[in-house]
Amino acid sequence: MFDFKFDWDESISVGVEEIDEQHKELFKIARDIEQMVLIRCYGITSEMVIQVLAKLREYTTYHFYFEELFIRQMDPQYLKEHQEKHKKFRNIILSFNNDKLKKSPNEVLVEIGDFLKRWLFEHIVIEDKKVFK
Repeated sequence: MFDFKFDWDESISVGVEEIDEQHKELFKIARDIEQMVLIRCYGITSEMVIQVLAKLREYTTYHFYFEELFIRQMDPQYLKEHQEKHKKFRNIILSFNNDKLKKSPNEVLVEIGDFLKRWLFEHIVIEDKKVFK
């Protein structure tokens, strides 16, 4: 679980200020999840996890739309592949449904954090840099 901190540094920058700012917000959401797991490990409720998921879904919807629009204008050859990766992310986030939450909100939050950690690295550091640099 969480083998690195969700801290932004310039090595993660994709070189587009607006997108970097949005990525920083994704890191903030990930840090919030990390803090919930570390600080309130035994008091996580389904409602808290639902709020985190809603925030993550809302922000990524905005970010993905912006990013895809930017790619369409900048270099559309990467658009379809990028859209597919965004779709996969949304589907995984949607898979954290109410049935899972009823079993163990703590475990679901850890799963979300672990997924987000991997995704932030793979998507931003590898995929986005390929497109935007």
